[in-house]
Amino acid sequence: MTMTEKLTLAAVPPGSRVRIVEVSEHPSTGRLLAMGLRPGLEVTLVRKAAFGQALYIQADYQQYGIRMDEAEAIWVEYEH
Repeated sequence: MTMTEKLTLAAVPPGSRVRIVEVSEHPSTGRLLAMGLRPGLEVTLVRKAAFGQALYIQADYQQYGIRMDEAEAIWVEYEH
């Protein structure tokens, strides 16, 4: 049985493929949206950096590095 829950991108384990459902207000919201990180986009969490300061995601053949506080503003649907 597959279970879907809504989490922040920061809470998802590496290797997970998720769909963005919301980008909350954050000082970097404009930058995240300009990068194409919008609701409906499927992304894969590639890895988390040492000491939890950043994470690396892949979407549409592009890889992005974002700060952990930015990842906490991105809400996703996570199936497990």
